Amino acid sequence: AYCRWRRSQKIKSTERRVSAATCGQSISFLGVVLKFAGAAWEDCENVSAAPLVAARPFLVKHGLVGKSQPRDRRPTDEEIHALLDLFAEQAKLKRTRIDMAQVMAFALASTRRLGEICRITHGDVDWQKRTYWVRDLKHPTKKQGNDTEFPLFPELAEIIVRQPRLTSDPNERIFPYNAKSCSQRYADAKRRLGIGGLRFHDNRREAITRWL
Repeated sequence: AYCRWRRSQKIKSTERRVSAATCGQSISFLGVVLKFAGAAWEDCENVSAAPLVAARPFLVKHGLVGKSQPRDRRPTDEEIHALLDLFAEQAKLKRTRIDMAQVMAFALASTRRLGEICRITHGDVDWQKRTYWVRDLKHPTKKQGNDTEFPLFPELAEIIVRQPRLTSDPNERIFPYNAKSCSQRYADAKRRLGIGGLRFHDNRREAITRWL
């Protein structure tokens, strides 16, 4: 019943409904909680993930959960220029605090995820070694402490230097924005420009392609 309800929900700001893959992810998250509930809480000794394991074949058969579909969408040069031009115009407005043109430029040059970009601090940049660190890099099992060092390409260094410093604190973020707010700003720009089927994450695929 939960999966049927979940699949009927519309994704915010779109006409698309929740996919089988997204519903399956929710069930997986719930399964983790139930799996460890007996050890975590005194009143949950008899709680387990067995009901979810038993229900999965039924959910799969009826298409309520499923695997995500591979994506090959990349922003075209025209879409990139249109988005960057729009973001540049928005950045000139005093009421616009998020400089999405800089965020997007960093993504296209680094392949970094939006959340990763918004976490990088000035202290994470080693100007002598020409490298930078990404903290808690996304990993299938290691959720925290997966800190990874990456080369600081000249174009990335130029973008970082352009960002205004408010303090000398090394913990000050280079892009002091909320990742969700950036994602919403990107979605609003796409709608304004009439660009469909594109996600900010697709910039990673475009960035990797540019490396090849």
